Amino acid sequence: MSVNARIAKFCEYKGIKQKELSEWGLGTAQTINDIFNDKVKPGYKFIIFLLGKYTELSARWLLMGEGEMINELDLNQANEPDELYKARLIERLEEDKAYLKNLLNRLKEESKELNDNIDN
Repeated sequence: MSVNARIAKFCEYKGIKQKELSEWGLGTAQTINDIFNDKVKPGYKFIIFLLGKYTELSARWLLMGEGEMINELDLNQANEPDELYKARLIERLEEDKAYLKNLLNRLKEESKELNDNIDN
């Protein structure tokens, strides 16, 4: 699923209409329609706006299609006792930290390979 499709899915989930996105200054009606129809990629401003306005939206899911659409940090749907919930959140954050560290290392390696190719 593309970033565009994930944006459309989240907007459907939240009941956000394309017209609202346009009214919020995220693009013309045509641009918003093109994003929803996977014709153009959303810009930085568009993505940052969604992530800032809807803190429950998982950036990891939105950008990379990994994990759940809604952050567990914002939802304690099981109404677990606070200590159990906090422990589970800490575990999840440690997993995310390890994932991001791994991703950063991969990006560094790719960058080094690209630089090596440019130098040759």
